[in-house]
Amino acid sequence: MRRNLYQQLLAYSIYLLTLPLYGCKSVKFTNTLPDQPKAECFIFKGQGSFSNLLDTSVIYVFNGDRVLSTYKFKKIEEVRLYQFIVLKSNGIALYSYFSREPITQANVYTIGGDYCYYKIENDVLQIEAYDHRLKKFQILYLKIFPDKIYYYKDKLRIVGGGKSKQDVTFAKSSIKYTKPLIWPQ
Repeated sequence: MRRNLYQQLLAYSIYLLTLPLYGCKSVKFTNTLPDQPKAECFIFKGQGSFSNLLDTSVIYVFNGDRVLSTYKFKKIEEVRLYQFIVLKSNGIALYSYFSREPITQANVYTIGGDYCYYKIENDVLQIEAYDHRLKKFQILYLKIFPDKIYYYKDKLRIVGGGKSKQDVTFAKSSIKYTKPLIWPQ
């Protein structure tokens, strides 16, 4: 009984000591983009790395069918959605919002999205993103290939955080994103 109590106290102490390593207690948002967390809340900041397989001059695009449910109209529909990821050599990524329109050179700047930080370990791209629905940070894991990046899992950035499997391919496109990615203030 006493040993079990010590183990619980030790586990709780380790949890409390490591909690600051896994995220900001209260997420602060930028003034220029109100739903965008400030850079200081990310742990990948300054950890950007380079991979010859990753092309930072183009965008990676997903297009696929998704089932959407709208509570307002109590309707479920299957729609084709588009999304893209921009990766720059400074370790900043732009993870776009979904669009019902195909992504083109003309509309790539108007779709919008969230700024994220990323790092690369071996041939795995890890993107640290803020999930507005869960109000938590998550790490997206994507395998890098010469012509695509494959999003295969994500996990919440908290101790014991939930994980989910994914099956999403972002194909390399010829669309250029020439604007520099500079963190909003």
